[in-house]
Amino acid sequence: MDDMLEFKVTFEADGVTANNLLLTRVDHNLYSVEETPVIVDCVSYKDIIEADLQPDGSLMFRRVVKKSEMQTYDFVLAKEVVDSEGFTSLLDRITEAEGHWEILFEGWVLIHLPSGCKLDPNQELDDICNKLIRASSSLTSHNGAAPASSKHLGKTESARHRSRESSFIVVKIK
Repeated sequence: MDDMLEFKVTFEADGVTANNLLLTRVDHNLYSVEETPVIVDCVSYKDIIEADLQPDGSLMFRRVVKKSEMQTYDFVLAKEVVDSEGFTSLLDRITEAEGHWEILFEGWVLIHLPSGCKLDPNQELDDICNKLIRASSSLTSHNGAAPASSKHLGKTESARHRSRESSFIVVKIK
């Protein structure tokens, strides 16, 4: 029973249905959540949930049996950050640390790390953004104008950095 399957899951108390939610069956009516169901707050990645199989093959959510022990971080990042080599490297290190990441809507980044993991996504993103700011500043100082590709990037906790005409912002969602 280790296969991930997509299910339509109704969260009756919240009045919403998640289509194509990835789950792994762990027992008769128990499932491990294999992705972040962002439309509900009661369930997270790697939670074990109880759900009843409906005649149409969908599931009716009943309760969370066991909360995930993963540490969850989420950020809204600009395309320049998501497309950077530093960010790609961060995603590789998350995977190596047995973590999980998801990118929704081209910039909403969800990171799940095992409890006790030493990797700090906040600091890593600060470093990535600072490197991008320095690169942008270097380009600006060489030709006197902000590079055409400079747009909003990022800094955690909504702090701002300015590099002449370009501004870099990362928002950490609490």
